[in-house]
Amino acid sequence: MSSQNRKRRGEIRTLMAETGLTYTQAVRELDRLGVSGFTAQKSSATSSVLVAPRHPRKD
Repeated sequence: MSSQNRKRRGEIRTLMAETGLTYTQAVRELDRLGVSGFTAQKSSATSSVLVAPRHPRKD
């Protein structure tokens, strides 16, 4: 696995943990923000953008 793929998977896991999104939702959100481990990133700052959960978490 390439380092870009590992970074992408890490970003997905982080977004899922911090927002409660499912894997598919996290992937779509990162794509929407322009964060992609498979192409050159537009900005290093984009990977640190956090998104509020769409639904309140039920613990």
